[in-house]
Amino acid sequence: MQNRQAAQSPRRDPDPVRTGAQPAPRLRIGHAACIAALLAAVSGLNSLSNNFAYDDNAIIHQNPQVTGPGHILDVFSHHYWEHIAIQRHEKRADFLYRPLTVLTYRLNYIANGLDPFGYHLVNLLLHVTVSVLVTILAVRLGCTVVGGLVAGALFAVMPIHAEAVANVVGRAELLTSLWVLIASLLAIRIRFDTLAGGLAWAVAAALAALAALLSKENGAAALVVIPLLTATNRPNNPVRDRIRKTLLVAAMLVPPVIAYAALRYHATAGQMALTDPPTRVAHMMVDVSSAERFWGPWQTFGLYVAKTFWPRVLCFDYSYKAFTLAGSPLNPHVVLGMLTLAGLIAAAVVWWGRGRRQLAIACLAVVVAYFPVSNTIFLRTLFAERVWYLPSAFLAVVLGGLATTWLVNQRRLAIILVVVSLAVVAGLWRSWVRNAEWRDSGTLFAAGYRDHPDSAQVLLCYGRWLAHHDRAREAIPLLNRCVEIAPEMTNAFVALGRAYLQLGDDRQAVAALQIARKQNPDNPDVRDLLRETADRLAAAWQSTLDRLRRHCESQPASLPLFLDWVNALREAGMTDEAIALFAARQDQFARSADFHHARAVALMLAGRRDEAIDAYRTAATLAPANVEILVEFATALLDRHAPDDLPVADDLIRRAIRIAPDHPRALLAQAEQLDQQGKHQEAVAIYQRLVRTLPQARSVPPSSPASIWPDDPRLGHVPIMTAGA
Repeated sequence: MQNRQAAQSPRRDPDPVRTGAQPAPRLRIGHAACIAALLAAVSGLNSLSNNFAYDDNAIIHQNPQVTGPGHILDVFSHHYWEHIAIQRHEKRADFLYRPLTVLTYRLNYIANGLDPFGYHLVNLLLHVTVSVLVTILAVRLGCTVVGGLVAGALFAVMPIHAEAVANVVGRAELLTSLWVLIASLLAIRIRFDTLAGGLAWAVAAALAALAALLSKENGAAALVVIPLLTATNRPNNPVRDRIRKTLLVAAMLVPPVIAYAALRYHATAGQMALTDPPTRVAHMMVDVSSAERFWGPWQTFGLYVAKTFWPRVLCFDYSYKAFTLAGSPLNPHVVLGMLTLAGLIAAAVVWWGRGRRQLAIACLAVVVAYFPVSNTIFLRTLFAERVWYLPSAFLAVVLGGLATTWLVNQRRLAIILVVVSLAVVAGLWRSWVRNAEWRDSGTLFAAGYRDHPDSAQVLLCYGRWLAHHDRAREAIPLLNRCVEIAPEMTNAFVALGRAYLQLGDDRQAVAALQIARKQNPDNPDVRDLLRETADRLAAAWQSTLDRLRRHCESQPASLPLFLDWVNALREAGMTDEAIALFAARQDQFARSADFHHARAVALMLAGRRDEAIDAYRTAATLAPANVEILVEFATALLDRHAPDDLPVADDLIRRAIRIAPDHPRALLAQAEQLDQQGKHQEAVAIYQRLVRTLPQARSVPPSSPASIWPDDPRLGHVPIMTAGA
């Protein structure tokens, strides 16, 4: 009789809030979900009036998978950036695969064409749905309804989410988070009361995991979260039984993974991932010191946490020169990252010990969701606000769990409600301000320039936008600064060339476009633009070229006259004609270091780097004490960056420094070499020394072409580094 009464009596919840002196408010989970949905809708409401911005144009406007006439399911046969790689004639591309995300853009286009309102509306509805799921998941993992409300409300208004919500291409984050949270909720239902019922829930969770993977790569988090949540279901069951069921669920995830891998392999033609090493512009951790490589991931993790709770500065770019990598544990963001991870571990241990194991799994899920985008191992984008969307969903659940644990009486409930209310109001205000900055590309880039004026990517984006809107005079200083900071950015030289063309300065346009062609010789658009500009410049120079040609033909044995002619051709943009003349006279001047030196310069500008390096090698053999040749040869090797090149470049630079210890070009080459080796402090010291000792380095205004191309035309192909680099 007593057993029957015990079975009929309600189960006592060990949660402290249930055992306090005063009961918690009677709030239902539906009410909490509705409040979270309302807050999410309000936080992104002003984004509905935004236009397309930044990558929206490339992924939607210029994407034949979205606007083309093909079959709707063709999106599964193409990788994410394929059309851009084709349009820009780039062999190197990120082989991202997000067909489900692209499919939603396609459906948007079918429904309302290129009207941005529909795209922003879908994003906002997805954010509302995810906020509701965060609320429900928090309760299902062990929070009280008040704790679930805390989780959903805080997540709904986090300003760091503006990049995922107000930016249309942030939809990849929204969809991935949606499916991962659905998979998590389904995993909680996998109890195997009956085999058929357990398998049905497992299949549903596996399909949700596949949808998450097809939305974005970090959907892989579901493959870890599902088994973990399954293992913590029915904690009173025998360990062997739980292990067996968890392994069965894990096995159910294998077919979706195989299907995803097969689809991705087909769409990328076997290129499952980017194999070429990224540049320092694409990822700041390339060519850094071991200390920066170790502390950098801690710093970025702390930076995400800082911008979650104190989002004073939000920007679309955190790439090269946007911020400085930490080289020691004394950096405040490193400290914050380590403390946050320690706090997550501590909370997980405490909750696990108290039997609240699924809340402990939520702590682990923060790390699991963050790891694929953390770049601790995979060198891709170092930091981007949008990628924090999924990890912050689980972090919000943890915050809800902390509120649940702390909430033991009505007084504490009042404190929590006041703090959360203030945070919600502040979050709504900051989200609205940030949403407005995503109104269009110009507004976004201006805001980025305000916050990160030394970021190479920000300078490129804003300068290119200004030039495109007939504001070339404003664009040129920004683009000049961009190539000073990152001389390897081909797109910046192309944009600079176009800006000079708007002002009618063909000579500077040719100089910029020649460097762009050197860096990307396979791009026919750059070749055609350079040819068109060079023809116009050559026509203006025709009388000078004819005079030099006549002088050379009258004295065919004169090397100085020949070099005057070919250098004039090169400055006029007629590099191919100059190279042809070098080939015709190679036997005649084979023993001249100056001949091979000038030929190497022309070959570099034509994008024929390997041939140029051979010419430099010959010139260095003929003139082993010529510092200019040694330095340019070393710089070309550093540019190619092959493993066998680096020791040779090191020897050349040492020889040049030994011959002329104070030679500016030799010191610049040494600084670049140190920078590539991660010895940034030593490199900066050399740059600062040069700025102090060379008055002309300080007198050249940033907008002047001379800040990039010195008067000596032979220096045009050498990346000129400044103290700001």
